[in-house]
Amino acid sequence: MLKIFARLTLVSLFVAVVLMLVPVLGMATAQEDVIAVAADVYLNNPNTAFNMSSKVLMEQMLGDNPPLVISLRKAEDFALGHVPGAVNMSFGTLFESASLSA
Repeated sequence: MLKIFARLTLVSLFVAVVLMLVPVLGMATAQEDVIAVAADVYLNNPNTAFNMSSKVLMEQMLGDNPPLVISLRKAEDFALGHVPGAVNMSFGTLFESASLSA
């Protein structure tokens, strides 16, 4: 369960970093360039606020105000098991304006 939790956390954190860097990376024209730059920034700055130990994350998950965990896996994979309280959505709908306005 902790391995699945750790993988979901890493994916969620990577998506958050990419979302934060989109305005900065607006000059990149190809999607591959944006992803490559975001990955480079993330992997070369391991001490960002988005990195935390699994122990700290577990404490937050069990606390009074747990973070929102978004699973971008297929619905059938999500149905097989997920972090309690996690929300499943497709990667495509994550960036739709209706999803972002909530």
